[in-house]
Amino acid sequence: MAHSRLLIAQDLADDMVGLLSSGARVERRHDDGSPAGDEEVRPGHVAVLVRTNRQANLVRGALADVGITAVINGAGSVFATAVAREWLRLLEALERPTSISRARSAALTAFLGWPAEQVAAAGDDAWEAVHLTLNRWAGVLRRHGVASLLELISASENLPARLLTRAGGERELTDLRHVGQLLHTAASGEGLA
Repeated sequence: MAHSRLLIAQDLADDMVGLLSSGARVERRHDDGSPAGDEEVRPGHVAVLVRTNRQANLVRGALADVGITAVINGAGSVFATAVAREWLRLLEALERPTSISRARSAALTAFLGWPAEQVAAAGDDAWEAVHLTLNRWAGVLRRHGVASLLELISASENLPARLLTRAGGERELTDLRHVGQLLHTAASGEGLA
């Protein structure tokens, strides 16, 4: 059964490539419903409806294999993603910015973006700079909340530009921002931000 689902997802991805390269046009409309011209069909115009998160991930993977970025929007939890685990590693490091193990873990996340080789080769000065950065970020989180923290990291660490150079970086950046928004909303609702 799983093999047939994979074949269906691959077939769907092939059909999507055909549609997106067909020159098909989509009519745009103003808020009042009147015609506003048309534009060439693009991935954001198309939705694929599936019943389960497993099917959604299968379709997203098949689309990624043919170079089409897809977003899963639905009941699936963004908190079950690798990006959410990176947020957790960052927040744990901000809880104890002087912890060596937590600083190393945070350095490997998208937020700081260190490759494993850099972590392994870093000297005391580099780790001192990481600890200072984590202390500063912890202060921003305490005083201004998650949204301000993400804005600061995005600017100071060149996060969007760095992620967008990687395969799947657009999805990763979207997920980082989505988890950040959810964390900020939850903290605001609890009076923590």
